[in-house]
Amino acid sequence: MYRKAINKTSRSHDYLLLDLIFAGDHESVKPGNVDAFKRLARIAKSYPDRCSLFAKQTCCAMIELKSISKTYKGYGGNYPALSHINLTIEEGDYLIVMGKSGSGKSTLLNILSGIDRPDEGSLLFRGSPLEQLSESSISKWRGRHVGIVFQFYQLLPSLTAQDNLLFAMELVGVIPKQERKHRVRDLLTRVGLEGKFEKFPHQLSGGERQRVAIARALANDPPLLIADEPTGNLDSITSQAIHQIFEQLNKSGKTIVQVTHENVTDRPFNKLYHMKDGVLSTPN
Repeated sequence: MYRKAINKTSRSHDYLLLDLIFAGDHESVKPGNVDAFKRLARIAKSYPDRCSLFAKQTCCAMIELKSISKTYKGYGGNYPALSHINLTIEEGDYLIVMGKSGSGKSTLLNILSGIDRPDEGSLLFRGSPLEQLSESSISKWRGRHVGIVFQFYQLLPSLTAQDNLLFAMELVGVIPKQERKHRVRDLLTRVGLEGKFEKFPHQLSGGERQRVAIARALANDPPLLIADEPTGNLDSITSQAIHQIFEQLNKSGKTIVQVTHENVTDRPFNKLYHMKDGVLSTPN
């Protein structure tokens, strides 16, 4: 039946493709397959009337910040952390924001991940505004769509490397229970920790802890990875190894946003921004 429909016209083939993928089996196209995603996005834009929610996701940028501002209040007065930030993050981007401490980098990541909310402006995820979500809803969104890598790891000290990942999976609940242990061991192996699944954080080096943190950020297979100074606490050799992991993750289709104060000229990014006094700019 489908073969006959496909043979009628190219337009009916496109319609059928939308029906089968967008309205049916969403797993037919993995977000990691950037080329396929872009091809389907072009088709979806041609026939917006047939786009379901999944199709809409491909028509829009992954993340859009529109005139985002954030001010913190303190005893010494108001502190403007972000000022009218406009930023577009596409599927498959490797975006780096450089800036000194106190420039607003971490606040930007907190807004991107939904940990904090802007005072002004709009944050869109694949075309849908996030600022309208309740705290519980945005927490669920973050668990499913965002993986966060912190400078100081933020591992639970009483859990092994393996159990830190399993706990993250249990909180979000998107990975079937029967698949979790295999996925955890696969992720830890991918970041170079084979044989250290049962080690506690205090038994690992700084670089190994950061590898666990990266694996944990990937635990629920989020499309977006956010990294806040992920090598700021590591030596140069270990830092290079961590950068290589991020490079491979980006090549596999993960979208990465990383903030740093380091020199990034040797990194494989495709977008570079500078942050100073809460203002985001592109380098001259």
